[in-house]
Amino acid sequence: MILAPTKHYISQIWLLCTIVILLPNLATSAHDQEIISGIYGTESCSGPEIRIDDLDGNSHWKWDTTTGLHNVPDQIKKCIQKGKSATEVKRAANGDKVVAIIGYSALMINHTPHNNATDKLVTFGVCLDDDLPQAHTVEMLPGNLFAIATTSDDEHAGFWVYDSSDMSHQTPKQKITGVKDIHGLLWDDKEKVLWAAGNTAHGSGAVPSYASIVGYKYDEANNKLIMKAHYNYTMSCATKLSSEWGGEDTFFRYWDRPHDLVPIPNTRSLLFPMDRDIHTVNILNGEFNNYGEEIQKQYLNGFEELGNRTGDNGEYLPRSDIKSISLNPGNSTLYTQAKWRDGNAIPHQVNLLSPTGKYSSLYKGCNIYRSRWFADITGWPTAP
Repeated sequence: MILAPTKHYISQIWLLCTIVILLPNLATSAHDQEIISGIYGTESCSGPEIRIDDLDGNSHWKWDTTTGLHNVPDQIKKCIQKGKSATEVKRAANGDKVVAIIGYSALMINHTPHNNATDKLVTFGVCLDDDLPQAHTVEMLPGNLFAIATTSDDEHAGFWVYDSSDMSHQTPKQKITGVKDIHGLLWDDKEKVLWAAGNTAHGSGAVPSYASIVGYKYDEANNKLIMKAHYNYTMSCATKLSSEWGGEDTFFRYWDRPHDLVPIPNTRSLLFPMDRDIHTVNILNGEFNNYGEEIQKQYLNGFEELGNRTGDNGEYLPRSDIKSISLNPGNSTLYTQAKWRDGNAIPHQVNLLSPTGKYSSLYKGCNIYRSRWFADITGWPTAP
């Protein structure tokens, strides 16, 4: 005889099913709260290293320049371990890799905490010498391609594309020139485009230098980028940095430049901080539609500038010298901001804004150029 289930038994089944259904959502929520940061080596902070932490600073994952080098050629090891900088860190390959600029190298590193045999292994590296010593950003592309921006403003300015399937081969597959002083690269999987944020001319030259957001189409059949830019959106105004820097200072001659390129979740717009302020561009039509306080109200609720940021001429620039911004689909924001008139231009903490606008900071006293959410950005998947 089969007995009908009791109410108590049914409630137990419902509770069990509820727990099983909810657990994946809880895991996703926790993962969205991870932050990846590049920590420079200083007297007060060990480094250079890459850290993935939670919002309380608890370590979930850490890589340093002695880790995962088993298959790395000696020359690239020397480049990795030379210098103390950690200029770029990014989530890549749906979270299975990290791409970074560490010391004098650009790297791809496994992020597979579920598999100790492969976790933290350096799978590709390039020495940043000759025409690449000032590189500030990298990006992973489809087909094992790896783009490194030169961040220069000479005839070689642009970005170089490498085949990351062979670390012994250090010759770029493509050299795409034209955009000067690139500080931001971003893969757009929807349009199959690599976006670059840079300038039209020499950063400190006599010719006005305008900020540009330029897009290059990916040719899947031949696994390469099309050399000619498909999109070229250039700002109409070029401004020098005379408000922040006095007339005798070297930076007085510099033109306003982008310093990052940031996807805005669930939109076809990009945000980019410049020396003087923050801006957005609609990549569907090339309109630079918002800047400054409008963006702050929408995406940086609770923003606090670091120190007094008023020039000798009285111009107030609260959002100047922001080096990186990262927007979470949950409406939390990370940003790093260098001190006013700091010639090194390296921020000394990570600033966190909650969805309600509550401000807090992480890693005070450490040198951190960039910090980003280690999470999917809705509408902007990484390259496969």
